[in-house]
Amino acid sequence: MADAEAAAPGLGEAEAGPAPEEGEDVPAGDGEESGDGEAPEDASTSLTAQVAQHEMIRCCVTHERVHNSGFTVYQRNRYDLENRRSRRGTEIAHLQLAAKQRRYFTAVGVSHSDPWAAIRDRNFSYVYDALRRGFPVNERDKTSGRTMLHEAAAVGDAEICELLLDWPGCSRQARCLVGRDSAIHFAATGGNWRVIDMLCRYGADARDLDKYRLTPMHMATTTAAVQHLMRFGADERDRDRFGRTPGMCADERGDADVAALMAELVLMRLKRAQQKEQNKHVIAKKASVVREQRLAEAAARDEIRAKKQRLRALKDDYAAWRLPDGSAKSRPQPSPAKAAADEASHKALLAKYDARARKAGRDATLRLFGSR
Repeated sequence: MADAEAAAPGLGEAEAGPAPEEGEDVPAGDGEESGDGEAPEDASTSLTAQVAQHEMIRCCVTHERVHNSGFTVYQRNRYDLENRRSRRGTEIAHLQLAAKQRRYFTAVGVSHSDPWAAIRDRNFSYVYDALRRGFPVNERDKTSGRTMLHEAAAVGDAEICELLLDWPGCSRQARCLVGRDSAIHFAATGGNWRVIDMLCRYGADARDLDKYRLTPMHMATTTAAVQHLMRFGADERDRDRFGRTPGMCADERGDADVAALMAELVLMRLKRAQQKEQNKHVIAKKASVVREQRLAEAAARDEIRAKKQRLRALKDDYAAWRLPDGSAKSRPQPSPAKAAADEASHKALLAKYDARARKAGRDATLRLFGSR
């Protein structure tokens, strides 16, 4: 293994190393022995032939850093069992790739076992090459249950996110198997406002809920992420399953800037509500004044109209009784109640003057005959 590591160039020197000849066997190190103690010659020979034929491959031996879990970025256990014996924090030379993985992945500078590792390294070319070779865009990681879009949003790589969102068949509303988080939740957790803006423009919901009714605002870790979420309709008053607001979650995490911004947003909303209430009272008062003015104007118009009608009636009563052509002037017919009242008053007037006339007649007769 020491000879293989000495012969293998570093990550930055991958282009300087000599490319293996077609058909040449690549030697395996001591630490790269298979489970039965012998290296698979057929796999290495076929891999060497593929490496020599591919124009983009500079060297088939590349360095990969081992994860803290004790594994390399090769997470497929059934393909890389020999890498389990490597020590944590060391580098090993990978001399072969699995035949089933070769049809998806191409070693360009640095080789990866899956697109998720390439996304974590921000290797756009590798992810694009994997998709172009037919890797399922909605495939989930066997360990975390995330799709590639979830991983790109968590890393904050806007370029890879755009590639995945534009790729045919990509599920933009897919949720992680653990926690039921969507891509915008991962972007908010990382504070990646560019990814948040892109996801929202592609139709993501800024108030999306996960398993615990947490919105992206509850998970936002930067003020820029909060501002962009507010731009697309997020609300700082939303509460999760435990009754916590985004400001409370920021206080629990210790994000002082985000907590201060949340408090400022709440204060601004209260001020807007108070101002709206004041404006409502002012508008109601103005409306009442205007209504009273209109009622007064309507009453004045009614009074003027009544005066005009009375003047017109007087004019009709004192006008000539006949028209120039000799015909009788038509008068408006009074109402039945008014006609009955007029008739009763006329009868009373006649009865009064009839009695007075009879008395005057008797007096005149007595004076006439009494003088004789």
